[in-house]
Amino acid sequence: MTQYGEIVIDDKCHTSEPGIFAAGDVTTVPYKQIVISMGEGAKASLAAFEYLLSHEVVDTESESAAA
Repeated sequence: MTQYGEIVIDDKCHTSEPGIFAAGDVTTVPYKQIVISMGEGAKASLAAFEYLLSHEVVDTESESAAA
């Protein structure tokens, strides 16, 4: 986070935590306008989708039921 409470992201809306994405007014992206936020949200959702496709998803419910 910055001194202004904004979340630092890269060009694909990744935060410093793996699998966590941010977009819109809470980020360091300049020009906090609704059109910019909408575009950033779309970019973050596509990046999250790409992340899920490239990482193994662990089903914690199945693991809990098996225990």
